[in-house]
Amino acid sequence: MKKIVFLLFCLAYMPLNAISQQKIEAELSNAEKFSTKSGTLFQKEFVTIGPIVAGRNIGEMKVVHYTDLMTNESLSSLRISCDVQGKYTSDTKIGTLDKDEVDGLIKSFKIIMDRILVNTPSVYTEISFSARSGYSAGCYYSNQEWSVYMKLEKYDGDSYLWMKVTDLPSYVKMLEEARSIMK
Repeated sequence: MKKIVFLLFCLAYMPLNAISQQKIEAELSNAEKFSTKSGTLFQKEFVTIGPIVAGRNIGEMKVVHYTDLMTNESLSSLRISCDVQGKYTSDTKIGTLDKDEVDGLIKSFKIIMDRILVNTPSVYTEISFSARSGYSAGCYYSNQEWSVYMKLEKYDGDSYLWMKVTDLPSYVKMLEEARSIMK
């Protein structure tokens, strides 16, 4: 009887495991997929754009240039990282965006600054942007004020960076600088 229960458990678990593996693979940016190809030699160059001060966390924005040294093919991505201090440990959270997503994020933040933050909704309201890798950013209106955030990793509640509304213009300027040097 125990063998039958174990067998049924295994049969039920295997499709779930396959689905979750597909989900994890689907949550990679194009640059991450490109840079993890097996059987090739990669070079990664990290260009620092600048620091991001968000609440009590300090993050960093970099452009990463990936080059396949065997085919000379290259690609760039934006990398936003932040060290998060836990009670006993620290961890680095990383969000990755492809060049087309950086364009979309810049447009999204400009819309948020020009059309969203100037309004006062009568109900709780959320505005969000999502990238392939699980990075997200946006704002929400609650308790009579707007809050602006970036979330570097989709399933990690510790990866939030809370920004002041007044910081958005400088953040957009950094994104535009990053986009200008992406391949």
